[in-house]
Amino acid sequence: MKTLRNIAALTIAAAGIVAPLHAAAKTPDTVSCSVVLDYSINRVLRLPFSQSFTVAPGVDFDYDFSTATRFRYFQAKAEADAATGDTTVTINYYNDVGVFTFIELGTAVKVTNHKDVFTAVGKSTFFTSQGTAGEHTTDYELSCAVDR
Repeated sequence: MKTLRNIAALTIAAAGIVAPLHAAAKTPDTVSCSVVLDYSINRVLRLPFSQSFTVAPGVDFDYDFSTATRFRYFQAKAEADAATGDTTVTINYYNDVGVFTFIELGTAVKVTNHKDVFTAVGKSTFFTSQGTAGEHTTDYELSCAVDR
């Protein structure tokens, strides 16, 4: 009977040690990112934007850089996939660049391991003869890695 009590006590003690370690292992990773967005008209850079930030699931990054006459906003969020452990970082960028023109951009990067940097690169271009005529281009690059 004494042996059974000892085994039960050891089992409970082991469970008390292992459970917190197991819970800590499931804590989502904090991800460090940097983004560069460049808005050009007729290949002349008009509005550069760059920002470094960190996010984790449940801890968003919000940056309001509006002026008295223009609404400008950047937001980043992270979501963890419980099945794979991957973290996806999503950004939203809005910039009221002129009377009739605004930029709105959204993209995402999936961080799948602890050693690499993951990047999304893109470009959006349109041409107009209204307002500021010409070619309007937004180039962007979002790079993220697990915060070490």
